[in-house]
Amino acid sequence: GVELPAERFVVLHPFSRGEGKSLSAGQVELLCAALAPHPVVIVGRADLDLPPMREGVLDLLNRTSLSELVAVTRRAGFVISVDSGPMHIAAALGDRLVSIHTWSDPRKVGPYAPGAWVWKAGRLQRMGDYNTSPRGGRDRDEELDAASLEVIAARAKAEL
Repeated sequence: GVELPAERFVVLHPFSRGEGKSLSAGQVELLCAALAPHPVVIVGRADLDLPPMREGVLDLLNRTSLSELVAVTRRAGFVISVDSGPMHIAAALGDRLVSIHTWSDPRKVGPYAPGAWVWKAGRLQRMGDYNTSPRGGRDRDEELDAASLEVIAARAKAEL
């Protein structure tokens, strides 16, 4: 097996098969930098190779079976994931999670753990609060900007 970091780490699942759900390689790099000095383990599947990341980032992209993905997620201190199957695995294991939704509606697709965090339309809030917050019309779709990545990283660091 793979040697995971001894200290608490963040699992980052940045890619999804759904169109427009994935982070770019540049966004992955920014997020990993913002999470420093905490170790990061990148998981999932993608048809691309990431550039070399900072020290403390373990790139397991395309290198875990489903059971290994569950084991790594279970060991994580916190998970950051785009809306995807592995996000649902993380939500099933607990609420130490930020789920990133660019165009999907968390009310329809989850995460369903009320304590999990959701980033949608430029806001980061707990799923339980998101479910009950008034909607001034439909939440707009939004690209993740550098400021949002910083906010997501700060939430993960606060939870570690």
